[in-house]
Amino acid sequence: MSPFDGTTYDRPQDCSRLQAQLATVRGLLFRRRGEWITPAQFELESERRERPDGWAALSARVRDLRKAKFGGHDIQARRVPGGNGLWEYRLAPIGPLFETSAMQPPGGRLRRKRKR
Repeated sequence: MSPFDGTTYDRPQDCSRLQAQLATVRGLLFRRRGEWITPAQFELESERRERPDGWAALSARVRDLRKAKFGGHDIQARRVPGGNGLWEYRLAPIGPLFETSAMQPPGGRLRRKRKR
């Protein structure tokens, strides 16, 4: 079953396209964890695929990744100083309170270390 839904969602037409967008956004955020990424950089990453997507579609996948069913990732946003309304995004860096396995897939969840 696809995690995508909504009144306009049509699985045969939309599923593979949305999955490709999600993989593009998730891949960039995880490769550059902790680094701020602009919409233009997301679009540039998308251009490497056969069918590139614009920021409107990619920003929807950023929002999806924040949802529990897509991993509930801590994706932060901030306004770029002097950027004339430009925002940038990043996957929160892993701090000392968290651990993750190098083998964990991008959709995997971070776990808090237990106090002993």
